Amino acid sequence: MTIENEPGAGAVPFYGWQAMYFSDKMQRDFALNLLSPILKESNITNKLKIIGHDDQRSGIYKSAKKIYEDPQKSIAIDGLGTHWYSHTDYEVLSKAHNIQPDKFILATEACNGYLPWEHKPLLGAWFRGQAYGHDILNNLKNWVIGWIDWNLSFSAAKKRGQSRKQSSTDFGINNWKKGGGHQNEIIENDNNLLLIADDPNSRLNERLRSLTRPLRRPVKHSHDTIEVHVRCSLYQIVDLDQRNNLATLSAYFDVHWEDAFLNWNVSEFDGITTTFIPLRWVWRPEFYLYHSIQGRTPEYDPSAMAELHNDGQVRLFVPITSRALCPINVKHFPYDMQNCTFLVSFI
Repeated sequence: MTIENEPGAGAVPFYGWQAMYFSDKMQRDFALNLLSPILKESNITNKLKIIGHDDQRSGIYKSAKKIYEDPQKSIAIDGLGTHWYSHTDYEVLSKAHNIQPDKFILATEACNGYLPWEHKPLLGAWFRGQAYGHDILNNLKNWVIGWIDWNLSFSAAKKRGQSRKQSSTDFGINNWKKGGGHQNEIIENDNNLLLIADDPNSRLNERLRSLTRPLRRPVKHSHDTIEVHVRCSLYQIVDLDQRNNLATLSAYFDVHWEDAFLNWNVSEFDGITTTFIPLRWVWRPEFYLYHSIQGRTPEYDPSAMAELHNDGQVRLFVPITSRALCPINVKHFPYDMQNCTFLVSFI
């Protein structure tokens, strides 16, 4: 059992869901002095494993250092939980493991479609399955012992109830059909994505593949400009270094623009208005964070997918975890307000 779901969320101002802050030290002491003794009093719960952290992968190394710094006090913590949403490097899992190799790490939560504009099932959107596979394999390569989905399947015939994220699941179950509600078989290698089916979506993707030119500016005339629209959503304050005036933030960029070559007549493809294609097929802008210590953001994920509309609108979501200089004044703590500026430029 976990001590609490995403205990760091309680430190985020105006967080949208129920949250209570637990520092790493508070989790360790709570497990040692209260939770573990109570669980051991019952024959039913005395063998339960207690999981600390249970938060974003980006913060697990820091948590491991604090929770495990005193072996006598961390004896009640059996392992750490990690969530997939921050999309930072997987090597931090190995670093956390190496601090206390006899403690396990379990991937306790993952779900596609968790961002506000993604809350819907997308049957046939294979990029979501690819994202799961990519995350599972990279977790297992870095000492994680298991991987848990948010919810495995949903009924295609029933409206899903309210949940914390109203996120998507990856298998739709129909009463009249055994198995998942998937549509196509996919075979992928380094250069090609082959869709084995003769349905409208497959034919559309084959046509789009023949039109894509990732190194070509997506305009009809060389003097035309490309308008790139950006929306940023802060997901988590990973760390706040008051001494050095540094803030580490996890955020998502929602980016969209028009590709003049990638449009189609919906009547030719059974009314399809939206599809998903590998991002590596299309032109995409490069962008910089001028207030970030990293400067230019990391390269796009090679397995990422782009959302494409029939009018040529291309949309993608870019997760980043960035460290930036941020003047911090805590004179009026806990009622202080900090202003961290990030200047974004696209080329």
